[in-house]
Amino acid sequence: MAQSFITSGGGLASKPCLVVLQSAILQSKVLLGQHGGVVSLLPLPVMPAAYSDDLREKVLAAVDRGEKKSHVSRMFNISRNTLDLWLKRRDATGSASPRRGYHRGPAPKVNNLEAFRAFANAHGHLTQQQMAELWPEPITDVTVGKALRQIGFTRKKRRTATASVMRPSAEPF
Repeated sequence: MAQSFITSGGGLASKPCLVVLQSAILQSKVLLGQHGGVVSLLPLPVMPAAYSDDLREKVLAAVDRGEKKSHVSRMFNISRNTLDLWLKRRDATGSASPRRGYHRGPAPKVNNLEAFRAFANAHGHLTQQQMAELWPEPITDVTVGKALRQIGFTRKKRRTATASVMRPSAEPF
């Protein structure tokens, strides 16, 4: 009986090919063959989550008991650098917990959305550039557009467009 293999096009081939499989826990296994086709069943990349506080406490307790850092990092399957960062954070802040409420990027220019909502209702007929010039703080039209999107303001006043309706003809066929 002939063996079948998956090809890069998703079909079956009689010759072996390079097949890359990836499990749900993102550990990959490569099956190497003679043919050059590649099949990737990789899921979309997912942002990693922070380690739990419970794990951090267990790791730091093991280091506090006197176990070697490299042994602890292998035992808990974390990198040595991660362990050193947790120790550094605990020394600096008293806790190895991750930062909470961290917002990456610059702070929003329009802080008070309720005041901006009232401003948008009063000046909604203007362009975003004109609204930016009237706003008390210096902002750009792009910032006005982002704030309008944030408060759900739209120039369209109806949720759906008018439905086109077929009118019956005066004469039947």
